[in-house]
Amino acid sequence: MPEANGAKSVSRKRWRRWATTARTWHRRIGLVVAVLVAVVAVTGLVLNHGDRLNLDRTNIVAGWVVDWYGLTPVDDPVHFRAGDHWVSWIDGAVYANGRKVGDARGTARGAVEFDSLVAMATSETVVVFTGDGELVERLGSASLPGQIARVGTSASQDRIVIRTAEGRFASDSDLLTWTPFAEEVAWSEADTPDAAVLEEQLSAFRGHGLPLSRVLLDLHTGRLFGTVGAAVMDVAAIFMLVLIATGIVNWVGFRRPRR
Repeated sequence: MPEANGAKSVSRKRWRRWATTARTWHRRIGLVVAVLVAVVAVTGLVLNHGDRLNLDRTNIVAGWVVDWYGLTPVDDPVHFRAGDHWVSWIDGAVYANGRKVGDARGTARGAVEFDSLVAMATSETVVVFTGDGELVERLGSASLPGQIARVGTSASQDRIVIRTAEGRFASDSDLLTWTPFAEEVAWSEADTPDAAVLEEQLSAFRGHGLPLSRVLLDLHTGRLFGTVGAAVMDVAAIFMLVLIATGIVNWVGFRRPRR
C-alpha cells in the first residue's frame, strides 16, 4: 500500500506540474493572440453583413490604405498647362481634367492646345484628344519624323510643332504628314497645378479606389500586410489550437478530484 500511495502521489505531483505549465502558457498565448482574434472576429462580423452595409459599393480612394496597395504613382507625375486645360503624364498614361485619356510610352515632353483640340506628347507618342478628354488619335513613332525632344504650337496655334534630332516639324491639319518648320514656336513647359487640380488628376489615376470589402477581407486574412501578415494569421490559428488544448488540460485539472 505505501508503494501504491507513493506512486499516486508522484502521479498527482506530475499532473499538477502539467496543469501549472498549461495554465502559464494558456495565459501567455492568450495575451499574444487576443488582439488578432479580436481583429478576426470584428472583421468577420462586418463582412458577414457586407450586403447590408454596402461594403462592395463603398470605395476607399485616399489615405494610407491607398498608398499601401500601390495606388500611388511610381514616378513623379509631370503636369502641363495647355490653354485652359491641365494635362498630366502619370506612370505611362495621359490624364486631362480629372480623366484618363490613354496610354503613352516614352518620356513626357509637353502638352499643347491647337485648333480646338489638345495634344500630349512624349518622346515616342502624340496623344490627341478633345477638351473633355475624349481620345481622338494616338500617333506612334512610325507616324512621327523622329523621337520628340520638345512640343509646341505655331503662332496661329493651329498646328502641332515638334523638335527632333533632325530639326523642327509641323503637322498638317489631319496629323498625317510632318513638314520642316522654321517659324516661331511656343514651346510647352512643365508646370505645377494647384492642390485641387493635382488631387483631381491623382483621383483619376486611382480610379474608383478600393472596395471597403476587399480591405476588410485582406485585414481578416492578414493579406493586407502581405505574406508576413498571412503567416501571422496562420500562427494565430495554431495558437488558438494550443489555447484549446491547454484549456482542456486546465479544465480537466480543475475537475480532477484530489486524494
